[in-house]
Amino acid sequence: MSGLGDLMCPEKCAGCNRMARGGLCRACLAALPRIGPGVCGLCGRPSLRPAARCRDCRDRDLSFDLARQAVGFSPVVRKAVHLFKYSGCRWLAEPLASLIIEQIHHAGGVDAVTWVTPSRDRVRRTGTDHGRVLAELVSGALGKPALPLVSRVRRTLPQMRLDPDTRRANLAGAFRAGLCPPDEVLVVDDVFTTGSTASEVARALKSAGARRVVVLSVARSYAPDPGAYT
Repeated sequence: MSGLGDLMCPEKCAGCNRMARGGLCRACLAALPRIGPGVCGLCGRPSLRPAARCRDCRDRDLSFDLARQAVGFSPVVRKAVHLFKYSGCRWLAEPLASLIIEQIHHAGGVDAVTWVTPSRDRVRRTGTDHGRVLAELVSGALGKPALPLVSRVRRTLPQMRLDPDTRRANLAGAFRAGLCPPDEVLVVDDVFTTGSTASEVARALKSAGARRVVVLSVARSYAPDPGAYT
């Protein structure tokens, strides 16, 4: 669906502001701050001392089996994600999906790819289900189907300005999965912050019968320097 988003978003690089097919030039895409190799075994939090669980997740009941993020949430990534997610600049889907695909080896033997369903208001406003677009690109690279396995069953507040405890309460019971999802599912998302959304989506999938849920995201909304997490 083309329209207002296309008119409002000249196809310029989110990093250097030069004209660039896809909204991120090769140089700016290559220069994004990749996360790793030292990370938390569960949530992917960068660390100088990797462990099975880090201080962010060791005391939490998280439902996903593994979460990984490709890059830190730098100003360039923030701009690209916001243009794609809120302004309907759909050509940014390919470079953003390519960052998820960089982490595809973490998916293991998943049977299908799904996504975090945005609100109906956002889809109506932007003309794009941005999660589905990312999932379909990732599924093509993985050779597995992209399936709408999880639905949002109640309205939630925007997560951006909420503290971690409020985020968890805001999302509790907000998602539901259909009966008999595949045994192993990959969930793709744009930004991983506290993991509350990822955990609730995984919880819904496992309640419906999934055994293993992996979450791969474009970015983690913390500084990419591992020294910042010790």
